[in-house]
Amino acid sequence: MSTLVSRHFLGLAIFLACSSTRPLELPAVEIECQRVLAPAADLNGGGRPVVTAVALNQAGDLAAVAGDDNCVRLWEVRTGKLVRELRGHTDWVRAVAFSPASNQVASASNDHSVRIWSLESGDTIHLIGGTSHPILCIAYWPNGEFLAAGGFEGEVRLFDARSGSMVRALLCPDPEVRTLDISPDGRLLAAGGRNGLIRVWNAVTFERSRDIAAHRIRVRAIAFSADSRQLASGGDDRQLRLWNAETGEETSNLANRRGKIETLVFCGDQLLVSGATDNSLRLWNVVTKTEIVQFIGHTGSVTALAVHPATGLLLSGSYDTTARTWNLPPAAKPEVTEIDSKPGLLGAP
Repeated sequence: MSTLVSRHFLGLAIFLACSSTRPLELPAVEIECQRVLAPAADLNGGGRPVVTAVALNQAGDLAAVAGDDNCVRLWEVRTGKLVRELRGHTDWVRAVAFSPASNQVASASNDHSVRIWSLESGDTIHLIGGTSHPILCIAYWPNGEFLAAGGFEGEVRLFDARSGSMVRALLCPDPEVRTLDISPDGRLLAAGGRNGLIRVWNAVTFERSRDIAAHRIRVRAIAFSADSRQLASGGDDRQLRLWNAETGEETSNLANRRGKIETLVFCGDQLLVSGATDNSLRLWNVVTKTEIVQFIGHTGSVTALAVHPATGLLLSGSYDTTARTWNLPPAAKPEVTEIDSKPGLLGAP
């Protein structure tokens, strides 16, 4: 199978899987991306920044990319045009998230702060501090009411997204909160960290639901499925596991024995994408428990993922200083010559 035909098949397969609830049986395919998406080079001569955070807005046409140069860059996905640079953080940016209304973007940093930015003006609307430790992860409530943040203080803090004021702190079973996610239906909040436990709360009452002994050591990534029924987790023990989000029972252990899992994202209910320290970006079918595709191209740990399920747009970030995108069209056509599966270069003329 030629590379172009492989890309066309992959685009059709991911689009169908993201939009269908029927089990899919797809052959394993290796895809090597020919071109990369990259943040702008450091103008001070320090080289390109490593990428540790990526996000896509609700429309899937705007990407946020951030890393160790303390800057959040906004890119127009279709053209690769740099829209804006958001500057204000004084240390490494660890996480970014668009608000559900896509009129704001939030960022979390090693400088102990969360900033909420206006996409229209590029100004900081709210500067959230009150902590003496780096903040590693953030997530918006699906209705946009709250913003959750976690780091090295052993708790998840909830902020009013409109005012920036803290409304609640939820105690975690470990001083390091490495990752968190909120179910798409807004009913569950989960967080994990160094000791391998995942704590799940009722996101309406804020009562603790359960602790899941998910991994032997650090949990680095968790993600809810689109139907909110599954919770995926991965970390330093190289295990990739799935859990019943309501009961906490393990439902699957995918055969990952390679790198440490750094990041996870669901595309619908059946497909899960993982990024790891072996530089890999892998697509899994959680129904058949098989690896479908490995995307080849990153030369450093894959640290961040975002997906736009309606179009199949996948965005990845890496320590190799690049972000990469695979733009899979919402209606794949049989003529492979009409399918443009090669992403453009962000920052290219």
